[in-house]
Amino acid sequence: MNINIMDYLSNEEIKEICKEELRDKIRKLFSNEKETTRIITNLSYYELWKEIEKEVPNCKELIKEKTKEKLNEISSYDVLRKKGEFNSKNSVAQDILENCVIENKNIIEDKVKEILNSLSKTDIKYDIKGIIEEYIENLFKGDE
Repeated sequence: MNINIMDYLSNEEIKEICKEELRDKIRKLFSNEKETTRIITNLSYYELWKEIEKEVPNCKELIKEKTKEKLNEISSYDVLRKKGEFNSKNSVAQDILENCVIENKNIIEDKVKEILNSLSKTDIKYDIKGIIEEYIENLFKGDE
């Protein structure tokens, strides 16, 4: 069964209903603060890039090039930075490293066991002796 809406409503009535529905949809959309913030942020982002592009043609390409250049200059501190007094969180690479270590814990344990099993009693004696000497030395220096 097909219903022709034009049999029941005029063009003006259809337009008015469409306008009302659109107003209602916009009201609902903008009554949600999170959604409003998202829309405004997206619009701002779009407009900002248009203005930047006017002032600095090919700015996105320049940013990509400079980013690659700067990535080649970073140190291990920048890449493998742990959360601490001056850093609110680990670097992304530090998190990846920690996750890899956790995921491969069994491989590390096996390697440690292999190394310990390959040490002779003499090796272990000298290692323990060195640890004790270092500990006593640190006690006299005041290091803990």
